[in-house]
Amino acid sequence: MQNGDGRTHEIQSKVVAEMAAVSELDGKLEDSYLKQMLRHALNMVGDVESFFLRSARQEPRTPDALSKWLDNAEAALQIAIQQRKLAENVIAKFGPNAQSIG
Repeated sequence: MQNGDGRTHEIQSKVVAEMAAVSELDGKLEDSYLKQMLRHALNMVGDVESFFLRSARQEPRTPDALSKWLDNAEAALQIAIQQRKLAENVIAKFGPNAQSIG
């Protein structure tokens, strides 16, 4: 791969940490809507790993193109993190037995 090895490794480390955080939080929830929110977050993290990072490692790119690609990977990861944090905020405010009404 090009000179993005360090950045790719950094994003991979964040992906691993986020997968662990989402999995831990999922074990605390009972509400199916909140669990679904976490599944979306976990799917997004999986996409970062399987789509963005795998492609960054396997497909040749110019340094600028690689930088933009990894920017998109980080943006997708941030969306997943925000979804997890939303679920954490619900737990903090209403407890792990919170239920959605809808």
